[in-house]
Amino acid sequence: MESEANVRVYPATIKDIPLLVRHHRRMFEDILYGVKPGTIAIDYGKIDRVYAEKLTHELGDTCNAWVIRSDRDVIASGAVSILSMVPVPHDYACTVGYVHSIFTEKEFRHNGFARILM
Repeated sequence: MESEANVRVYPATIKDIPLLVRHHRRMFEDILYGVKPGTIAIDYGKIDRVYAEKLTHELGDTCNAWVIRSDRDVIASGAVSILSMVPVPHDYACTVGYVHSIFTEKEFRHNGFARILM
């Protein structure tokens, strides 16, 4: 099993979009595991396409993502999007960070990798 000392965290690039999209989908599949089929209509293909398009246009600008790898495996990934909001008395910058798409491969869970991404 990999430990925090045996892995690298690096900023995702355009070449990582297929991995980020796959992890995004698997996150929802895991969340919805055990939900009665037909209860929730999900078009994963459309979600994949829209998320890939979002990343293509925003990665490195208003969206940043990271990937954790060992020498042998992709372990985890996650992202944050910077959203433009309205000014409020304590924040005139009008920006909010939205953390999303945090996913760790099953065999590496409960080892602190999501915490590293956060």
